[in-house]
Amino acid sequence: LYVFKNNGYNSFPAFSPNSKLVVMGLNDTLAQICEVETGQRIGILNGHTGPISKAIFSPGCDQIITYSSRDCCVWETATGKKLFSLFSKNQVNTFRSAGFSPDGKRVLILKNNNHLELYDAITGSLLLPFASKIPYISSASFAADGNSKLPVVASYSSNWLLFFRMRTLLPSGE
Repeated sequence: LYVFKNNGYNSFPAFSPNSKLVVMGLNDTLAQICEVETGQRIGILNGHTGPISKAIFSPGCDQIITYSSRDCCVWETATGKKLFSLFSKNQVNTFRSAGFSPDGKRVLILKNNNHLELYDAITGSLLLPFASKIPYISSASFAADGNSKLPVVASYSSNWLLFFRMRTLLPSGE
């Protein structure tokens, strides 16, 4: 058993898919990567402009997404190097959720203005923007196999699920 103590602030612990690493908050704008077996810190993720809300490992454990309401960063796990950052332009355009595609090559971002955006996970290039006409999308993620004809699912309200085609991000049936 290891106890991680960071001046009273630990937040959003997230395990890597292979359960060998954990990433957690140190303070509002820093996160640390630790080995689960030894508790040893192997990296610090430094460079957010706002309090970090969540962290997510890529399926291959080689990258980490961290996001706050103000910015979203993609990091190289082994070095802690920031690969790219995305910034919100205003209070309406803040980040609600983020995640990797099953192959780890793409990043899906959901913003508070109901924009879904697809980015290249290495370069940070915007691959596909989508502005929803639906009033509130609460979360979005990829299908686990990544090969589904409708690989992106978004939750709308508490009783609706929307499925999107990857190439167009058009809702199914349109």
